[in-house]
Amino acid sequence: MGHMSFNEKSAWAMILALGLASVVYLGPVLSAWFRAGVIIPPAPFVIAFTVVVIILSIITHIIVALSNPSEATETRDERDRAVIHFAGHWSGIVFAVGVITCLLNYLVFPNGDLMFHGIFISLIIASLIEYGLRLFSYRRVL
Repeated sequence: MGHMSFNEKSAWAMILALGLASVVYLGPVLSAWFRAGVIIPPAPFVIAFTVVVIILSIITHIIVALSNPSEATETRDERDRAVIHFAGHWSGIVFAVGVITCLLNYLVFPNGDLMFHGIFISLIIASLIEYGLRLFSYRRVL
């Protein structure tokens, strides 16, 4: 696999943070839905998700930056900008499809909590796809 750049390590850090925070968010939400068919109000779980993402991303980025401080302060070059644009473009499409799906679902099942959870999950999936596409793009031969 070779040497990973700071941007690759950063993408892995965000996938880790988002993945672990998603377990904190999705565990109780999906459990209540599957167990009792209840869509629980999202506020406490979104707050927990946000706190976990912030804490984990700060910790992992500090570790990544300390592993190679000179790389952490480099500016993004043209390749980095192209990778970020490519990944952001496709994750934006995924997010838009998720939001449109949730809005259409709301027309059939008018439950605001369900719509909120669906849109929030779409955001999580789109973010994971964005960082995954960044990793893919950095590793493929351009």
